[in-house]
Amino acid sequence: MYPWGQVFPRWTLVLSRRRVPRLLPLIPAWLTAFGLSVYGVFLVIYAPLAALGVLPAPELDADLGATLCGTLWLAAFGGMASGGLGFALLAAARSYCARTRPACATAATPEAGRFG
Repeated sequence: MYPWGQVFPRWTLVLSRRRVPRLLPLIPAWLTAFGLSVYGVFLVIYAPLAALGVLPAPELDADLGATLCGTLWLAAFGGMASGGLGFALLAAARSYCARTRPACATAATPEAGRFG
């Protein structure tokens, strides 16, 4: 099995077959996942509250023929899509973090003379 994301591929001439630093993919993944998740949750909460009149509704461009109902539906489903992608990226980053966690040196080797 190929260690995807853990070793640079052969076509990267200078970095070929070297280990990828753990935080190189994790920091952008965490930041993007956090941003998408918060944005998606905000839109999913905002759309029904704007439809009920609790929050101000977005201003519509009459030239485009946009309706308030259509705009709020777009916000709700866009929020679910963004939130879903954000939470999926968060799960993928968590998985990568767990797979690339360094092993403890003392746990990997048993102590001499401990079991006999």
